[in-house]
This record gives sequence, C-alpha cells and structure tokens, in this order.
Amino acid sequence: MSDKLPIIDQMHNADDDRGRADVLLRCPDAILLKYGDVFLRACRKFPAGELFVQERILAMRAVRSAAGGLPGALALELETLRAELTAYAAGAPAPRDKALLGAPLWPLDAPQPAKEPPSLDI
Repeated sequence: MSDKLPIIDQMHNADDDRGRADVLLRCPDAILLKYGDVFLRACRKFPAGELFVQERILAMRAVRSAAGGLPGALALELETLRAELTAYAAGAPAPRDKALLGAPLWPLDAPQPAKEPPSLDI
C-alpha cells in the first residue's frame, strides 16, 4: 500500500472500468472534491467515470435552491448518470456515447405544442 488514501489506491488498482465505477459510487464527497484531479486522471479513458466526477464536483459547488436542493437539470443529470454507473458496475453494458451519458432516455424538456391541454373530463 502506498501513502495515498486507500480509496485512491483502490481507484488506481481497479481491474477495469467496472471496478472504477464501483469506487466512484462509494467515494465520499469530501474526498472527491479535494482529490478531484486525481480521480479525473484515473478516469481519463473511462468517459462515464470522468463525467460522473465532473458532475459530482459541479453539484457540490452549485448554489442550492431556497429549499436546499440542487438545480433541477443538474440533479436530473447527476441522478441519471449515477443510475447508469450503478448498472454498469453491476454488469450492464457500458454506455456507448459520452454525449448521451447522463442524458435521460426521454426528452423531459422537449417543446410542447402550443394548444389547449387535453380535457380530463370523464
């Protein structure tokens, strides 16, 4: 073992990206914020991990709402990416396109037609 934090050793000694995903999901916020550059370098060839580190650091630095929550888009992106990494660490196929990582599978903010909403009369 080196003089680095054990979780950083685990990140560098992970067998593959699934192992790195597992370490990232378990990493405390304080460690990730302080050593973000170390985790980013360890994820250089693991786009989903790199994006997850960036999103978590962004979330930790984000101004909260009056109720203490993250901005909606950031919260949704981070939670979607967390779910994808969790599935990947458990054996699901790797996300293929970095542009799609963290994006919801459905267009939540798609423009809606400018017409009256449908009637709910029964």
